[in-house]
Amino acid sequence: MHLSTSVAFNRQKLQVQGFTNLGKYTPKHQVNKRADHALVLMFQPFQGKWVQTLACFLSKGCASFTVLHQIVIEAIKLTEQAGFYIDAIVSDGASWNRSMWNKFGITADHVSCTHIVDPLRKLWFISDFPHLIKCLRNFIIKWAETWVCTFQHKSVLALAILFFFLQTPDGVIKLQHWQSLIETENSLGYNLKLGYKLTPDHIQPRYYQKMNVALAFQVRFFFFNNYPTNVSIVVFWSRTCNGNIGPLR
Repeated sequence: MHLSTSVAFNRQKLQVQGFTNLGKYTPKHQVNKRADHALVLMFQPFQGKWVQTLACFLSKGCASFTVLHQIVIEAIKLTEQAGFYIDAIVSDGASWNRSMWNKFGITADHVSCTHIVDPLRKLWFISDFPHLIKCLRNFIIKWAETWVCTFQHKSVLALAILFFFLQTPDGVIKLQHWQSLIETENSLGYNLKLGYKLTPDHIQPRYYQKMNVALAFQVRFFFFNNYPTNVSIVVFWSRTCNGNIGPLR
């Protein structure tokens, strides 16, 4: 998590806080450097809605995968000693997290490893699903068109990947269609709408809206549902003489 750099004096602990602090795993080149990222480890049971913070750290930039690997190992050992059971590690798909997975021997075919504390158990690694949905939404709104890639020939497949083709169950996704629909309709008015739940924030998220899980899941239903519940009427598109695309009324 990215933070603004700031240094403050804690009167109760008589400590200056705000500098890089990864415990004994703090890299030497980050000592006495102002931190701008936070790392939080949390414990969540399979049953129940409560969560418990295990540890929090400050780092200069994102913590490296070697540091993450060491911190996770120590956190698992200490948590198991306290009487809790760690069966799975959940993280997003950031490159440093994936590299940390590689340190544990995790691959696409092997999603678990021998448990650190008990060799008779397995330690599973799970990718954060909401983060995957947000990445997919951000990918779709970044490109004008997202196509289905159904070619089998290697050279054609490589060309498809080069042009950011994406396999989708419903075919091509053209962002211009949805932008035209929003422009045609008055999203702030009380008139009859074709997509009454579709707003500009879904197609053009701003700032921290790109991290909004609810918006990302709603975009997923707009783009990929065969019979979307958020669109009340089937929209037919027409192209004008000047090349503009708009819905037929």
